[in-house]
Order: sequence, then C-alpha cells, then structure tokens
Amino acid sequence: MSTPTTTRRAVAALLTVTLCLMTCGASSGPSNCTSSTSSTFTNPSNGCGSDDAKETCSGNGNFGTLTGFGFSIPSSATINGIVMDHEGCRTGSTGTMNTQLTKDGTNVVGSSKALTFNVCPDNTQSGGSSSDLWGTTLTATEVNASTFGTRFSVNGSKTTVTLDNVAVTVYYTVARHRYYTTSRPGSGGRRVVTTAAIKDGVPSSLYDDSDPRQGRWIFDSEKP
Repeated sequence: MSTPTTTRRAVAALLTVTLCLMTCGASSGPSNCTSSTSSTFTNPSNGCGSDDAKETCSGNGNFGTLTGFGFSIPSSATINGIVMDHEGCRTGSTGTMNTQLTKDGTNVVGSSKALTFNVCPDNTQSGGSSSDLWGTTLTATEVNASTFGTRFSVNGSKTTVTLDNVAVTVYYTVARHRYYTTSRPGSGGRRVVTTAAIKDGVPSSLYDDSDPRQGRWIFDSEKP
C-alpha cells in the first residue's frame, strides 16, 4: 500500500509531466527543400540537397523559388517561428540576397530578410528565429503544404551567388491538454484520485469549466 510520502512523490512527478505537456514547445526540422525553380538562375534544379550541385545567379533582381520541405506539423499546432538556413557562397563584390516566405509557391507574404553570403567556399546564412513569423501568420496546413517555402532574389550587379541548399526549421506549440481529476473513497479509509488527460475540443459533457477541480490536482490521496 502506498505511503503518504510515496504518494506525494508520485503526484509531484505527474505534476511535472503535466506542466510540460501544457507549456513545452516543439520543433520540426531542419528539413531540406526538394523543389527549386527559376527562370533566371543557371541550373535552378540544383538549389536543394546540400550536395555541392549548385544553382548560380549573377546580377540584380534575378529570383528563384524553393519549396517542398515535407513537414507534417500537427493540425492543432500554433506556429511560433521559422528559421531558414541558406547554404551557398558568393564571388565578386559584396551583395545581398533577399529572402521572403511564400505559401502558394508563387506569391510572397510578410516581410523580406537580407542575407549576405561570405566569399566561397560554402557558408550558411540564417534568417528568422523560433519566435519570428516573418511578418505574416502561418497555420500548420500552410506550412505542411508542398507549396510552402521561400522566394529569393540577388542584389548586387557585380555579385555572383551560388546556392546549394535551403533548410527550414518550424517552431510550434501543440494544443493544450486539459486534466479531469476526480476522487472517491477507497479502502483503508483513504481516497482514490483518478486523473485523465483530455484534449481541447472534446464534447463539453466530459467536463464542467465551473468545477474548480478541472485542470487542478487534488491531493486527497495523502489524506487518511
């Protein structure tokens, strides 16, 4: 039979797990692009894969599109941030590459970011952060779509940029779990506490928001 000390330890461990389930974030990636297209880059299909087969662009205004990252973010997730790692290098004078998100593979959304590759060999330049949505809103459905990605352009008339790969990491939090806790008389004069996790969106008949026990722990198992 459990002692009060054993019960307290068990409840403390369960409480720790519960808090993590309710507040801990998650991430997916980095995931490499699988589709690279451009009407102005040389060898545009080489822009994905981190395999040293590269697409090349010289001069201002030329752009390419990288999509097909293959994410499977849970549909209930809230997207918190995007990080894009661009692998490549430049020759010639200093120039920048502007990169911006696309949801449909054609039109850009949000705000652009200016990245500057170092002189060759390859180096990685990153844009975004775990809390940066690039000036737009994103859903799991949009991020999971094969058309989600980046559209980038080169600035600098004397700059040649070679791009080997773009990898994306998505930061998100999943829907909260709610906890339904009940207690009933048990053997030996003790009470039995039963706690189950239920997800948001289940029928309201399973819980009552006015019940102060919802989402809380009852320590009756420590009582005689």
